[in-house]
Amino acid sequence: MGRYIAFLLPASCLLAACGGGSSSAPPPTSTPAPSPSPSPTPVPTYTAFADQTGAQSYVSSCAGYDTNVTPAVTIAASAFGDGLSFDLAADKETWTITGSGLNAMFGPTPTADSDDNETIYVRQIAQGPQVFILRSPSLNGLTVEFARAGSVAVRTTGDIEFSCVFGVPTQTNDTFPTSVGASDVDVTGFARIIGGADAGPYDLSSSTASLAGNPNGGDLTLSLTLAGSRDTGIPMPPQSPVDFGSFSGNGPVTISATNFGGNLSSNDLSGVTANFGGWFFGPQAIETGISFSAEGIRTDGSRIVIHGTVIAR
Repeated sequence: MGRYIAFLLPASCLLAACGGGSSSAPPPTSTPAPSPSPSPTPVPTYTAFADQTGAQSYVSSCAGYDTNVTPAVTIAASAFGDGLSFDLAADKETWTITGSGLNAMFGPTPTADSDDNETIYVRQIAQGPQVFILRSPSLNGLTVEFARAGSVAVRTTGDIEFSCVFGVPTQTNDTFPTSVGASDVDVTGFARIIGGADAGPYDLSSSTASLAGNPNGGDLTLSLTLAGSRDTGIPMPPQSPVDFGSFSGNGPVTISATNFGGNLSSNDLSGVTANFGGWFFGPQAIETGISFSAEGIRTDGSRIVIHGTVIAR
């Protein structure tokens, strides 16, 4: 029977010794799968205002005043996103501005008074001219890439004027700096003195501003020194600027709401009502846009109403 033994043994015994001994091979071990790498946080991307293509719609922060009522009253600076809407057609030549009872179209041809810093549109209606000035200031040779200022004047029974900031806003998932102290600042706007020897409309051409604070969820402090010349709409000899007073105030930066703002005070006027609002523009809050309004009584008893914008980089 010995020749049949090979057929009775298990096949494994043909390859290795069979008997009471155990195999010396260790049991297999499993290698844990590596943990997946975390997905990188998306980096916000921005296109400069002048390089955007196609139709665009911009929200804003605006301040203004209304002479349809007597006496004229200021329109308080709004939160960013609650001001006028500025819609630019795909042809890049026609603007439609809506909000606060307005619905005005400007373009396609700006006036001959336009220059590198201001594009001026005038629209004639039965009540008189309507004007839109798109401002892209140069700050000590620095180009403002993402923020714009817009001045809108329309006539109904009286005049309604707005100063607004809009553009390419800083996204809430971007990285915000913990301090800001812009020294390159543009201030533009209008004032109206009611009563007294200086009564009339003025620009804010001799005004200055400074910013300080923590954009990363802290607060922002705005300081304004406002002065300007009579705004007649026609060329005039040089004049000494008229002082409108200094204002300062601060308010919280609320990143989730894309807004900052607060009240302003002044020791140069009595009965002051004033505020500011706005937001940051471009990557990492590189530019700041602010609208502001103020009204009060001057030392000679005349009343002043003011609205304007600040753009800083």
